[in-house]
Amino acid sequence: MTLSSIFAMPEFADHLGLDAVVAFTDGEMGLTAFQRAAAHIAKCSQCAHEVDEQTMVRSQLRSAPCPAIPTGLLDSLKSIPVALPLRDPGISTGP
Repeated sequence: MTLSSIFAMPEFADHLGLDAVVAFTDGEMGLTAFQRAAAHIAKCSQCAHEVDEQTMVRSQLRSAPCPAIPTGLLDSLKSIPVALPLRDPGISTGP
């Protein structure tokens, strides 16, 4: 192993995946998983940065105003049939 390859190696071979970052940020992890992720984040600047970004985005989404619903949307949704019409038993659909 050369000196340049040592410095090119990432701090960790495995980083937290997107699902783990989101679950950590949202507090949706079990205690053991949370503790493992927190220990990793404490030592991994890349994952800590991703958690910080996710926290910022989460905060912005929660403080954003609700979008306006188009006026005709409810009428359009009401026009969708709740159930499919029953087939006529007298019509053959196959051999």
